[in-house]
Amino acid sequence: MNPQDMNITFLLFTSNNRYTPDVFNYTPNDQTITNSHFDGSRETKIITHGWIESYEETGWLGVNIYNSLFD
Repeated sequence: MNPQDMNITFLLFTSNNRYTPDVFNYTPNDQTITNSHFDGSRETKIITHGWIESYEETGWLGVNIYNSLFD
């Protein structure tokens, strides 16, 4: 099965949109990224949560850790 068929998405949280992510599909295009909150001049951290349906289902990222990423 290829990633497009699996409907893989990536969520972008920034200090400007820390509660409502920008959503990218597996193959984002330049326009999608340009219209997002992504700023290539800022430090970027990538966190993966594993193979589940939603990052919201596990509560894996505690509030203190979550807030420390954006403060």
